[in-house]
Amino acid sequence: MNIVYLAISSWQGISIGATHYYGRVHFNHDVEDVHLTRTLTDDSAKELSKLHGSIGVGYREGDETRSWNGVQSIVEHAQSMYRKHFSEADVLVIGDYCNCEPKEWVDGGSHETKNQMNNFFHLLGRLDRNGMDRSNDHADWKDYDSLCNQWEKLIG
Repeated sequence: MNIVYLAISSWQGISIGATHYYGRVHFNHDVEDVHLTRTLTDDSAKELSKLHGSIGVGYREGDETRSWNGVQSIVEHAQSMYRKHFSEADVLVIGDYCNCEPKEWVDGGSHETKNQMNNFFHLLGRLDRNGMDRSNDHADWKDYDSLCNQWEKLIG
């Protein structure tokens, strides 16, 4: 299965005054990530300039930026561009490509693939919500390993 991974990050809660999100996509056959950008409108350029004060004076309509106002806008942009940029792609998921944990399905694939991916992702969430102890070798790890193995079989 050819997967495009959408990784979303933010400096919110880490850097004082941080308000934006950032997105990058990675196709399972490519070496480099593609950082998602947007073109500023007049209103968004003014908003950034106001938000950033003296360091943001240079924002203008038409400028490209990697910053996004919310997670949903990044997801929508990724949905609209991933098949154009990665023509061999089958599905788009949210998550980093560098681990074998189940990811959140966003777009593509068959109805069955969508259901299986969502099921695995929700099972992973249930393990986390139940307080999976990742610090030692309890039964939680066996459930986790089994889930990751099933995910790996699904994505091939």
